[in-house]
Amino acid sequence: MYDVVMALEWVYDNIEYFGGDKARITISGEDGGSVAVSILCVSPLTRGMFSRAIMQSGSIIKLKDNMLNYNMDLSERLAVAVDCANDDSTIYDNPGDVVKCLRDRNATYLMKTLWSFNPSSLTSFFPHYGDDLLPNNALEDIRDGNFHNVPILLGVVSDEGSFSLTTEHPDEFGFFGEKNANINKTYAETLLESTFNSFTDPQKYIDFYLKDISDKAYYQIRRQLYTAIGDTNILCPTVYFAESYAKRDNDVFYYFFTQRPSDTVWAKWMGVIHSEDVQFEFGDPLRATDSFNMTKIFHTKEVLLSRRIMEIWANFAKDGRPAHPKMYPKWKKYTKGNHAYMTIDIHNYGAHGTGPHLKNCNFLRDDFGFS
Repeated sequence: MYDVVMALEWVYDNIEYFGGDKARITISGEDGGSVAVSILCVSPLTRGMFSRAIMQSGSIIKLKDNMLNYNMDLSERLAVAVDCANDDSTIYDNPGDVVKCLRDRNATYLMKTLWSFNPSSLTSFFPHYGDDLLPNNALEDIRDGNFHNVPILLGVVSDEGSFSLTTEHPDEFGFFGEKNANINKTYAETLLESTFNSFTDPQKYIDFYLKDISDKAYYQIRRQLYTAIGDTNILCPTVYFAESYAKRDNDVFYYFFTQRPSDTVWAKWMGVIHSEDVQFEFGDPLRATDSFNMTKIFHTKEVLLSRRIMEIWANFAKDGRPAHPKMYPKWKKYTKGNHAYMTIDIHNYGAHGTGPHLKNCNFLRDDFGFS
């Protein structure tokens, strides 16, 4: 994160030499990048360095607890594995020497060693508070309105949790969801115990998602399982972030991406998986080269959708208004009294809804501290 801050500082100090305007810098990110954007929105180190933010599927609010102890424990495990720490010299009692040793190790070696601890996990270290980047508990700062007041464009895809379910449990579901696992509620409850292990009453939340489902309703159990995972890790933390910004009268625009791409390699039951909006933002459906013609893979309406999304993102970066010349109806702002979002797909483009998943997020909010 300090590298990101340094990069932002460089852009702020030098953008005018490239014809840019330091008063109109937009930061943007997806998944971990979106979490990073939310951190930059709170950190005192970046105050005044950007004027707008785009957050796609992620928020620092997902980290309910300070991750310092977790990070220290993982650092010690890594240091031991690469012979930088032992019983006589740990990262806790001899941090200087241990960190120096780690810095001398090959970065690829460290990465592969870290990955070997849990090959099915896509995460390792997490941001924690108590330093210059985040001197305070980020969740408390967000609840108290102690953040940079800028326009925000943010949102999620419709099936955020399915990707985590299959990639973290490929033996049961197949990495791409190709295995038709008939899971029962007992198995689903076991998986959700880890999802809700930091909550005050995990069983209460497990029951909320699974209690009224028949033990033989395999497909419904599977859907509720990945819905719970997506709500907890991505969707609801994004909703709470949007609420907090809206309460301070910032311009907040929320989208709900529901277009399943024609080029997807993921099983149909997984829906619109995490990150499948990104290729539309960067114009993949419009690409046509001699070696690979993407326009033949995507539907004509997907090409148009991609063009519209690029116009929306670009116009928001220019003047804070997510629009394109032919947009109708006008994108409603997300406010403290109206959780309005705009649907983005080829069938219901521009339709507005309320939420998303507001009932679920309302049930979860007390444990996140956003009541």
